[in-house]
Amino acid sequence: LILETETPEELVGVIAHETGHIASGHLFRTREAIDDITTQALLAQLIGIAAAIGARSGDAGMAAAAAGATLAQQSFLRYSRAQESAADQAGLRYMQDARLPVEGLVRFMEKLAAQELLPESQQSEYMRTHPVTRDRIDFLQNAIDAQRRSYSAPAEWADLHARMKAKLYGYLFPERAVRETGTDIPARYARAIALYRRNQTADAQAEIDKLIAAEPKNPWFHELKGQM
Repeated sequence: LILETETPEELVGVIAHETGHIASGHLFRTREAIDDITTQALLAQLIGIAAAIGARSGDAGMAAAAAGATLAQQSFLRYSRAQESAADQAGLRYMQDARLPVEGLVRFMEKLAAQELLPESQQSEYMRTHPVTRDRIDFLQNAIDAQRRSYSAPAEWADLHARMKAKLYGYLFPERAVRETGTDIPARYARAIALYRRNQTADAQAEIDKLIAAEPKNPWFHELKGQM
């Protein structure tokens, strides 16, 4: 998820949305809803199968089973959409109260909406669990348009976000990160981690020593050297 975000505002928006789920107890309630929906679907299937037995029709029994599964799917999708909408509203409120921009969440949702056109195997896991509708994007955009003033995230968050992504990139994709040729600190940080992950210890230490020389009080650089 972090690697999918291009700005700290996008990540903050997703965190606000997820906080809305947590504050509303959606995880616990979803388990309850699944149990209820499953029970409803089984009852529908049993009633249909009983009717099919009475009519001595195998096709009717198969149709009843399929109808029960469809009922369950539709019920869960309605429930899921309601949860996502509630989390959007809560996340919007949290960001406005904290004087943070909502635009990042809108941009990230538009990315997810674009993924709906891709095969499921190419969609992000977040996309598969957080279906996006145009109504949700419009709701947030209308809230932005209605604001009397615009907000912005602290300027230093952009650099922190870049370093966060660089650290993940170096650890998760060292074969790619080691070829990083950028000269800014996030690129050098990713390269140092990638060299370490590839057991090129001498080169990795040389790279991290340069970063420590540039920022002697940065605890994350010292931590990385300690790992090496």
